[in-house]
Amino acid sequence: MREKILHLWVLVVCCSGAAWADPIQIKIQKNESFGGKYELGVGSKISVASKAGVFLGELINLDGTFAKYMYLDSGAGKIYLASGEDISMPVRQVQAVLQQYDQVGGTCTGYAINNIFQEMVWAGIPGNGTLAQALSTEKGRTDFLVGAINEYYLTLQHRYSIEGVMKKIAEPYGYSCEKKMFQDSASAIQYLHRRLAEGYPVMIAFNIGPTMATAPFPIVNYDKHSDAQDDRLWLPRQIGQRNSGGHSTVAVAGFLANGREELLMLDSDWASPRVWDMETVFNQKTAIGEIEFHSCE
Repeated sequence: MREKILHLWVLVVCCSGAAWADPIQIKIQKNESFGGKYELGVGSKISVASKAGVFLGELINLDGTFAKYMYLDSGAGKIYLASGEDISMPVRQVQAVLQQYDQVGGTCTGYAINNIFQEMVWAGIPGNGTLAQALSTEKGRTDFLVGAINEYYLTLQHRYSIEGVMKKIAEPYGYSCEKKMFQDSASAIQYLHRRLAEGYPVMIAFNIGPTMATAPFPIVNYDKHSDAQDDRLWLPRQIGQRNSGGHSTVAVAGFLANGREELLMLDSDWASPRVWDMETVFNQKTAIGEIEFHSCE
């Protein structure tokens, strides 16, 4: 099979101040198609100017407009965000990943509920078709986010119950949601493997420890390599750590990088997705019994 080729354009400036674009070829070495849904899916193996990399999605704003392409340079150990001017995409069916709003105040769970339903639309999980219609306007998207926050933090009937809120929100749109909890990390990992492989995002709600962790890969803008984004993040606490509050995120996809399993996460502390290292997050020291996993179909 012929390799599909992307063109990554790098701006080259000569001494006279003139500028032109030289293409750097990106080759798709192995596509992760997720059941044939995508010509280029998250986790696809690529090479960038003969350097190994992993494609991490086409970031889409909530209104459906293009934001950035995201990929990992495996050798450099960096994730790059590249504009449409940097990359010319020759394939049409590219896996979309939400470029979310970063949260206001301590409302992460409300945003996570919003984000998992938004991501389901982009992942082609239609329900009865009415959610995509509801999220097609700015008013609809605002109403949905505010509604999720209101239902979780203020509505007494199911206040602070993710399961109750997810059920109430899901049913009118034709979705059925489930909550899972596990007593060992191996079972949790197996569940994530299955649901993500099926194309379903998974919301993960957990208690945090007293300090933030460091993401396994720094994230930089392609055209400004030194412009690194904040690489701190909250992870599930380990047994014996002080319970310092709760946090909620959404797992979008799993992928392999340098022989390690990673998770692509929507974390509303940030607008751009973040990456979790599976073994670092879910191991024998993790307080796994208190972590909630939610998914819908």
